[in-house]
Amino acid sequence: MGFLDFVKGLFSDDDDAGDEDQQARDRMADDRADPRKLFVFGVLCCTEDIDPGYRQEYAKVALADWYSIESGQEILEMGQDYFAAREYPAYNIFRLCFVARAGYGAGMLDEAASWGVCFRHCSELHRTYSSWQAFAQGYVDGHVSYRRHCGDDEATVAGYRDRAQARMQQALNGWWAQIPWNTRLG
Repeated sequence: MGFLDFVKGLFSDDDDAGDEDQQARDRMADDRADPRKLFVFGVLCCTEDIDPGYRQEYAKVALADWYSIESGQEILEMGQDYFAAREYPAYNIFRLCFVARAGYGAGMLDEAASWGVCFRHCSELHRTYSSWQAFAQGYVDGHVSYRRHCGDDEATVAGYRDRAQARMQQALNGWWAQIPWNTRLG
């Protein structure tokens, strides 16, 4: 598979995606039996349709190229202070969960450690936000702040905001309608 095919596959909504995506969907179906894992997927669905913990190559690229993470120990030690948009817990906790699940996918963490990191960070969401809708607004605000921090112009930032808000609306009417906000994570 060439690089272009790999990139297309990352953003494909095609139900006939590769074997890895189908296996990932099967694992996610099994995970739904655990309400804590389902809650974590609710957090991840801000941008992800498939748990990065079950997509090995995607996880490796994300950790190396997007986050410059080289070890599981780095993931275990990460907190919200790792990120530039510190005042936006929703956005940062999404990223912490993404990194933890990708850490499992990339072989840097075992599965129990990956889920444990996610549960710990997601517990913070309950102390900060009252609902999925409040979480969604926090995520969008954090994403916009991050894009500005990266130096994007206002037109580009507006595009990110619009796409993030559309994705949050999808989640509110989809996944989040099925996942109780007050899911016990401990």
